[in-house]
Amino acid sequence: MVKLFAPIFLIIVFASCGVKKVDSQSEPVTHAQWTKLLQKHVDNNGLVDYKGFVTDSLELNEYLHLLSTHHPNDSNWDSNQRKAYWINAYNALCVQSVIDEG
Repeated sequence: MVKLFAPIFLIIVFASCGVKKVDSQSEPVTHAQWTKLLQKHVDNNGLVDYKGFVTDSLELNEYLHLLSTHHPNDSNWDSNQRKAYWINAYNALCVQSVIDEG
């Protein structure tokens, strides 16, 4: 259970507590890969097909890698792009945590 909440807790802490920002000059990322996964594995009622995410775990891991190598910054990312990054990172990490826990 702790394994599930650790990534969530860290994201919240880093996003809200003024922790030193990562030195990044990255450009905003596209979330098209995440959107595609959501459209494929979340139904109209918001129910998540975690087994489907397991099947597409390579794509999910590629998206998480993209996020981990493209940190938001104030120079190239506007406020909405930074918010989208953190919201999508949180959601993707939650899905990954559920998959990891089985």
